[in-house]
Amino acid sequence: MTTDLDQKIGELFYIGGFNCAETTLSLLCETGAIRVGKDAVRMMTGFGGGMARGELCGSVVAVVAAIGSLYGRDNPTQSREPSKARVAAYLDRFIANFGSVECRQLTSGLELKTEGQYQRCAKIIGGSIDAFETAVRMK
Repeated sequence: MTTDLDQKIGELFYIGGFNCAETTLSLLCETGAIRVGKDAVRMMTGFGGGMARGELCGSVVAVVAAIGSLYGRDNPTQSREPSKARVAAYLDRFIANFGSVECRQLTSGLELKTEGQYQRCAKIIGGSIDAFETAVRMK
């Protein structure tokens, strides 16, 4: 059975044409997990597909940006620790679940723009959002 999150990922990513970074940030906005404007989603466009080079996964970039929107600083005298600790917790969980943060490793053996690649990336987006939720709940 498909969950609501799976359905929304499908609507935005697979059917809608958003990339992994755009989808992840859009869903975090839509659920109220973060409160940022649509410009933030626009800023994610260049990060899809590991910046179109198979580098850092776009969903990871979106979540780190989302954590920054909640726990980042706007003054250099403020502590980095609230954001830093949550990013570390997020990355630990993401890597435990998927083995890497690099797009080319996460999609290894899959042809781009195929059903298999979309399904794998949809699973990664869902796991990335789950890891985000765990990281922001930490004390």
